[in-house]
Amino acid sequence: MTATGRTVLSAPLQDVVDGKLGAPFVWPLVGNGDDTAGNTTTLARLTGPGEVTQLRLRLPQLVPSPRVGDDGRAFGAGGHSSFTVAIDPANSGVRLTRRYDPGIANQRANLVVDGVAVGQWANGPAAPGQWADQTIDLPAALTAGKSSLHVSNDFVSSSLDVNEFRYDVHSRIGSDWNRTDVIDLGPNHPGEEQAHGYQVANQTWQGARVCRYIEDADQVDATNSVLSGARLLITFDGQTTVDAPLGEFFGSGLGQFDTRTLMSAIDASPGGWYTSWWPMPFSGNPAYQVGSDGCQYDCTGAYRLMLPDSVPSPPASASASNTALSTTPPRSTAPPPTGTAPAPSPPRRPTSSTPPPPPAAPRTRIRSPRNPFLR
Repeated sequence: MTATGRTVLSAPLQDVVDGKLGAPFVWPLVGNGDDTAGNTTTLARLTGPGEVTQLRLRLPQLVPSPRVGDDGRAFGAGGHSSFTVAIDPANSGVRLTRRYDPGIANQRANLVVDGVAVGQWANGPAAPGQWADQTIDLPAALTAGKSSLHVSNDFVSSSLDVNEFRYDVHSRIGSDWNRTDVIDLGPNHPGEEQAHGYQVANQTWQGARVCRYIEDADQVDATNSVLSGARLLITFDGQTTVDAPLGEFFGSGLGQFDTRTLMSAIDASPGGWYTSWWPMPFSGNPAYQVGSDGCQYDCTGAYRLMLPDSVPSPPASASASNTALSTTPPRSTAPPPTGTAPAPSPPRRPTSSTPPPPPAAPRTRIRSPRNPFLR
């Protein structure tokens, strides 16, 4: 490049657009393909053939949408409620979270788990029009090695009665809290109540409420921007087959709402997982990416990659991701036991001079536990 007969730039074009020459030849004055394609973070690259059966993301910077409608029940003096919940036997502790309406002041109820008193649900002055959550952590001495817990809530005192709308159950596995069960109470959820053996004595109320959690409005706006602006990009066998906003892919496109469906779920509690159970078979080398060029906020800075040893390690640039893929070994191809009759062979085709193709390699299945909310 010359100006007024003097050379002012002499360098390979790629070095210029890569910004290697320094100012003033830096973004946004110059840019390469990565710059103009937007901000994309690679979460994982796998080697096929195989099948992904679970994808998990965690975005701890997001907050739940504040407006929630729910139904529930309440019990009065001398009353109680009880139910059974599922937990992970490998837990090192369990966390039980109760959603309640704090419009009723001074609610007190003792929490008893497997016959052991472990804490008390309690609130203070009335706060009408709001939702509130209370969490009680259960020690590993009471929960480790068990697959279920029997929970009882016994009335102590209240200005009116003790209400309950929902209980979330998280099992601590390593450093993570994984949601292992939910019981959503109320007359609109008879199936969930029956599945958990829910019983209530001296019931004083049943019905529905539409209230709001107290959340910072700026954080809610930032969350909505991330869910609509950040996109999940999945490439299978050289072709992009998934390109969707994060919120819509996991089933909540209008904010971070708690969702539980057959193929996806969002745990809207702090640090909760976004999980998809869509089966995704592949034969080549799929890539999982999050693109944030349509997002006004940092959509990729809070991820952490979690892959088992049997899955190839991701590139170093993905070490700040927050995905989880799990795997099982391929199905056994060993011959049947002695004495077992072999399956009948199909009719033979006419012989050909072309040798048959080699047998296909066994497919590695990337698999996870089934949807824990299916009963």
